[in-house]
Amino acid sequence: MDALRMKQLEKKAAGVGLSDAEAVELGRFYAEVAGKPYSGVEEERARQAEEARALRLRDERRRKRRIWPFGMRERKLYTKARSLEIGQTATLPEDAEEAA
Repeated sequence: MDALRMKQLEKKAAGVGLSDAEAVELGRFYAEVAGKPYSGVEEERARQAEEARALRLRDERRRKRRIWPFGMRERKLYTKARSLEIGQTATLPEDAEEAA
Protein backbone atom coordinates (compact mmCIF):
# COMPACT_ATOMS: atom_id res chain seq x y z
CA MET A 1 0.00 0.00 0.00
CA ASP A 2 1.25 3.43 -0.91
CA ALA A 3 0.20 5.85 1.86
CA LEU A 4 1.28 8.91 -0.12
CA ARG A 5 -0.86 7.91 -3.12
CA MET A 6 -3.80 7.22 -0.82
CA LYS A 7 -3.51 10.71 0.72
CA GLN A 8 -3.35 12.27 -2.78
CA LEU A 9 -6.49 10.44 -3.85
CA GLU A 10 -8.35 11.38 -0.65
CA LYS A 11 -7.42 15.04 -1.17
CA LYS A 12 -8.55 14.94 -4.80
CA ALA A 13 -11.80 13.17 -3.83
CA ALA A 14 -12.59 15.96 -1.38
CA GLY A 15 -11.80 18.60 -4.00
CA VAL A 16 -12.40 18.20 -7.71
CA GLY A 17 -13.38 14.54 -7.58
CA LEU A 18 -11.94 11.30 -8.89
CA SER A 19 -12.03 9.55 -12.20
CA ASP A 20 -13.45 6.03 -12.31
CA ALA A 21 -9.96 4.49 -12.31
CA GLU A 22 -8.87 6.62 -9.36
CA ALA A 23 -12.02 5.76 -7.43
CA VAL A 24 -11.33 2.06 -7.96
CA GLU A 25 -7.75 2.56 -6.83
CA LEU A 26 -8.85 4.39 -3.66
CA GLY A 27 -11.45 1.71 -2.98
CA ARG A 28 -8.76 -0.95 -3.21
CA PHE A 29 -6.63 1.03 -0.73
CA TYR A 30 -9.55 1.24 1.73
CA ALA A 31 -10.26 -2.47 1.39
CA GLU A 32 -6.60 -3.30 1.92
CA VAL A 33 -6.49 -1.17 5.09
CA ALA A 34 -9.66 -2.84 6.40
CA GLY A 35 -8.37 -6.29 5.46
CA LYS A 36 -11.43 -7.06 3.34
CA PRO A 37 -11.79 -8.21 -0.26
CA TYR A 38 -12.50 -5.49 -2.80
CA SER A 39 -15.05 -5.52 -5.54
CA GLY A 40 -15.29 -2.52 -7.82
CA VAL A 41 -18.32 -1.02 -9.47
CA GLU A 42 -18.03 -3.30 -12.50
CA GLU A 43 -18.01 -6.44 -10.38
CA GLU A 44 -20.94 -5.19 -8.31
CA ARG A 45 -23.00 -4.30 -11.39
CA ALA A 46 -22.25 -7.68 -12.95
CA ARG A 47 -23.32 -9.42 -9.73
CA GLN A 48 -26.55 -7.42 -9.56
CA ALA A 49 -27.31 -8.13 -13.23
CA GLU A 50 -26.78 -11.85 -12.64
CA GLU A 51 -29.09 -11.79 -9.61
CA ALA A 52 -31.78 -9.97 -11.62
CA ARG A 53 -31.49 -12.49 -14.45
CA ALA A 54 -31.79 -15.38 -11.99
CA LEU A 55 -34.93 -13.82 -10.46
CA ARG A 56 -36.51 -13.35 -13.91
CA LEU A 57 -35.80 -16.98 -14.80
CA ARG A 58 -37.25 -18.17 -11.50
CA ASP A 59 -40.40 -16.09 -11.98
CA GLU A 60 -40.79 -17.36 -15.55
CA ARG A 61 -40.51 -20.97 -14.38
CA ARG A 62 -43.06 -20.35 -11.64
CA ARG A 63 -45.47 -18.80 -14.14
CA LYS A 64 -45.15 -21.80 -16.43
CA ARG A 65 -46.01 -24.29 -13.70
CA ARG A 66 -48.62 -22.23 -11.84
CA ILE A 67 -51.28 -24.41 -10.25
CA TRP A 68 -54.85 -23.17 -10.21
CA PRO A 69 -57.71 -24.29 -7.95
CA PHE A 70 -58.62 -27.98 -7.96
CA GLY A 71 -55.06 -28.95 -8.92
CA MET A 72 -55.39 -27.85 -12.54
CA ARG A 73 -52.50 -26.24 -14.32
CA GLU A 74 -52.97 -22.90 -16.02
CA ARG A 75 -53.68 -23.37 -19.70
CA LYS A 76 -54.81 -21.13 -22.47
CA LEU A 77 -58.18 -22.83 -22.90
CA TYR A 78 -60.49 -19.86 -23.02
CA THR A 79 -59.77 -17.97 -26.20
CA LYS A 80 -63.34 -16.80 -26.82
CA ALA A 81 -64.86 -15.47 -23.64
CA ARG A 82 -68.58 -14.89 -23.41
CA SER A 83 -70.30 -12.82 -20.81
CA LEU A 84 -73.71 -13.57 -19.41
CA GLU A 85 -76.24 -11.09 -18.16
CA ILE A 86 -77.81 -11.59 -14.77
CA GLY A 87 -80.55 -14.21 -15.06
CA GLN A 88 -79.12 -15.89 -18.16
CA THR A 89 -77.79 -19.42 -18.13
CA ALA A 90 -75.01 -20.80 -20.24
CA THR A 91 -76.01 -23.32 -22.93
CA LEU A 92 -73.89 -25.35 -25.26
CA PRO A 93 -74.19 -24.54 -28.99
CA GLU A 94 -75.71 -27.98 -29.64
CA ASP A 95 -78.44 -27.39 -27.07
CA ALA A 96 -79.18 -23.95 -28.47
CA GLU A 97 -79.75 -25.45 -31.95
CA GLU A 98 -82.18 -28.04 -30.56
CA ALA A 99 -84.14 -25.40 -28.69
CA ALA A 100 -84.56 -23.23 -31.77
